[in-house]
Amino acid sequence: MGPGATFTATAANALDQGATVTFTAVGVATVDGHHTFSAEARTDTYEVDTADNRASVTATVTPAADIQITLTTDDVIAVTGDVGTVTATVTNNGPSTAADPTMTVTLPAGLRVPPGAVISAPPGWTVTVGPADGSVQTVTLTSDHVLRSTASESIDIPAKAMATGPWYVRAIVESTTYDRIPANNEYQLRLPVAARADLALSVDTTNAPRSQGASGSLSVALTNLGVDPADGTVVTIGLPAGVALAAPPQPPTGWVVAVAAQTVILTSTGEVRPGPATVFALAVRGVAPTAPQAVVSAGVTAATADPVNANNTATGPVTVRPVSDSGQPGPGPDIGVPDPTMILPTADMAVTVTKPRPVRSGGSGVLTVAVANNGPNDAGTPRATAVLPAEIHWSAPRVAPAGWTVTFAGRTVTFTAASPMVVGRTVSFAIPFDTAPAGAYAITATVESATDDPEAANNAARASLSVGPIAEVSVLVDAHSAPHVPGSAGSVAVTVADAGPDDAEAPVFTVTLPAGLLRSGPVTPPPGWTITDNGRRITIRSSRMTAGSAATVGIAVQAGSAGVHAVTATARSNTLDTRPADNRDRELVTVAAAPITGGGGATALPLTGVAVTGLGWLAVGLLTAGFALRAAAGRPRRRSAS
Repeated sequence: MGPGATFTATAANALDQGATVTFTAVGVATVDGHHTFSAEARTDTYEVDTADNRASVTATVTPAADIQITLTTDDVIAVTGDVGTVTATVTNNGPSTAADPTMTVTLPAGLRVPPGAVISAPPGWTVTVGPADGSVQTVTLTSDHVLRSTASESIDIPAKAMATGPWYVRAIVESTTYDRIPANNEYQLRLPVAARADLALSVDTTNAPRSQGASGSLSVALTNLGVDPADGTVVTIGLPAGVALAAPPQPPTGWVVAVAAQTVILTSTGEVRPGPATVFALAVRGVAPTAPQAVVSAGVTAATADPVNANNTATGPVTVRPVSDSGQPGPGPDIGVPDPTMILPTADMAVTVTKPRPVRSGGSGVLTVAVANNGPNDAGTPRATAVLPAEIHWSAPRVAPAGWTVTFAGRTVTFTAASPMVVGRTVSFAIPFDTAPAGAYAITATVESATDDPEAANNAARASLSVGPIAEVSVLVDAHSAPHVPGSAGSVAVTVADAGPDDAEAPVFTVTLPAGLLRSGPVTPPPGWTITDNGRRITIRSSRMTAGSAATVGIAVQAGSAGVHAVTATARSNTLDTRPADNRDRELVTVAAAPITGGGGATALPLTGVAVTGLGWLAVGLLTAGFALRAAAGRPRRRSAS
């Protein structure tokens, strides 16, 4: 029934004296305001009083909206000191407009809006940034207009990681309009911020010996210029041929020392905190003339992230001259004295650490360390060392390649070769490990040999390991219903899925249409998802995607110009993903200048109109055009070459 319509109920039998009959009409309020219902009763029997045969009642319908807020990040904020972006998005799921919406984003103590940063608010919104002198900092956005049904507004908030996490950003949205689903008015975003150090080395060879048989000293200074203490720090000092230790090294307090041929390895038993430098002094002597341009090299590694790698190595020049027959330093070769112009054997040893795949907390994985001898000579007694952070543990089996032995000491594993490593050979070590708490961890490795190494920069390497929930998010483009003749209509479907084993936090998938395919209708997101529609670029977000689930969105398109056009889609989430290769898909659509025979022609868009009418105050109209949103269930993947 439409507005003003009536219905009549007629009794089949007489109504006994004193009897009462009740009629109930049920409807759905779609328009706010005051609505009046009226009723009339009559009978064929004579009535002495007809004044009470009519009655009416007025109902007041209050506007109701469903405002929802979500938080996403650009994944730049990984270690302390990083500056990235936190995006707050508010959406009105309707049915009424939301008046005077207000968003409040609360940054925890470990995150702050950088001083001087500018936050650009959408039109009609005002931004207020609270002081940063407390345990939290708030960013408040108020609007002087209404947020219409299905509309969304987003704001990017720059944030700097001030300390290690994890940290939780919280957001809340409010409106003066009644909110029928208050549960989605709040949102929390987790940022696992790792520690950040900046270890810097310097080498002082001012007092090094200058002639064969002379004694002297050299020193290496280590300074942490970062904001966090460094854990698992290892300093390696390499002496060139012709320079030897004159006495066992005496490490500073909190350090242990090991010596292997021309290499001194110092390992910290605690943290290296920011502040004054730690100096390692070595007593040395000249035992033979050094090669031209000889240097003392030093390198440092740590389990804590160190984004500034340029200062992790340092060198200092040293020259040991021969001694003449008179016992004095001589300018050149003498009888019985080594020729200072002699070129000593060198071997460029290099180490790499393959970034392990993300693993779940409490799970296990395999770390791969590879060492290579780039020549030009064989490397004597090569040794590779890997260091794990405290939260990660080595696991069995502990197997070394043929010709190598393996030893474990705490968080350090060492592989040593029994014979020289020939030029051009590469050896890989597979090291199984078990994980503990969720987080981001750094794994370091070093390589050395008894042969002089002319390139110390590649003697150390590091890789990061991510531990936490894993969601295998993938995206698939299906363009089999796309139009193939200019002017014809069709559709493109894009499916995002989470193969698990865990739920995907804040999943996002983006579809990009080529210029040759034109949009021909609106896009409706799957249930529980929100959409940002920028024409050819459509972004769809949700707060969580259940493991094993999938969602599909259809896009009505019309073929524009002839040619081969690519429809691309990407997907991501805030949860770890061990198979990022399937986070992107592309399918080609060929639009021919003439109709294509043998199938594959234009697909007409279904257009349905549904009119729903009710009581006098009920007026609902729904007109939808396009395509069905459906949960994808195991259809075969079709990918084009990309």
